[in-house]
Amino acid sequence: MKTNAYNKLFVDDAMIRLGDMLEYACLDLGYDPDSFFWMFIKSGIAKRFQIGDPSIVLGRSGPELVYMVLELVDNKTSFKEPTWRSDRSDVFWCGWVLAHYQWYENLTFKEIWNSISIRTLLKMYNTLHEADILKTVEELNKLRIEPLKLPIKTLRIMRGLTQSQLENVLA
Repeated sequence: MKTNAYNKLFVDDAMIRLGDMLEYACLDLGYDPDSFFWMFIKSGIAKRFQIGDPSIVLGRSGPELVYMVLELVDNKTSFKEPTWRSDRSDVFWCGWVLAHYQWYENLTFKEIWNSISIRTLLKMYNTLHEADILKTVEELNKLRIEPLKLPIKTLRIMRGLTQSQLENVLA
């Protein structure tokens, strides 16, 4: 039996927070989804999220999480107002799914990101966005691979990165 980092009661809120975070970072601020998600991991906010730190999972909005990430990684302190949207975007869905998947499988976000890119999730949106979340978990589990078994060029292409972009990510 798996032990999850935090109570199931908080999962729905966590899913919304991560969805809102990606949506704001990508659609309002123009960040590439995979680049921003790597920044989320690199900032240390992902670690706090995945262990269920209430100040992160419940105490911050998605845009506030973006502010924290960008302040830590880019020293950025000025941000535009979030755009109100009546409908959820495909990018929101990616964050929503990732929060659930991370909690359900008790993985780190880095472990997930090593084999499942946001670009990959975006390609799954049309097929899975109305499916039961456990169907999505099942499909993501099929994609999880040992990244060390893949050539770095393949991993770079999976992320849609140029060689110089990869250098910046790894720096």
